[in-house]
Amino acid sequence: MLKSDFSKKYPDVVVQNMNFDIILSRADIEKKVLLLVNSLETGLLGYEVSGKKLKVFTSKKFKLQLDTLTKGSSVLDENTGLIGIITSNIPFVCCCEMCIRVDFGTGGDVYSCVYFK
Repeated sequence: MLKSDFSKKYPDVVVQNMNFDIILSRADIEKKVLLLVNSLETGLLGYEVSGKKLKVFTSKKFKLQLDTLTKGSSVLDENTGLIGIITSNIPFVCCCEMCIRVDFGTGGDVYSCVYFK
């Protein structure tokens, strides 16, 4: 994952680097990442872990987008033209990025929040 992966859509992307004394569990890493993102008042674009090293990609512009992704809101899949309804209460971390559960009429599925504009 590189800063350039996000910079076109989110030009304000910032990379936060952290080092730990020990190797942490996925759950502990997610807690630390969410604490960091919330304290900075930014949105989590994604993170990657390699042993004791953590790289977190954040964006204030993305935070504004995340705030609109609430249960009952509709989102457009620009690839298919379908409109779906968000069924998750709030965005959550899944596979190192923020995700939401969306139902496009065929049952809900999990989508990355960066997938929607």
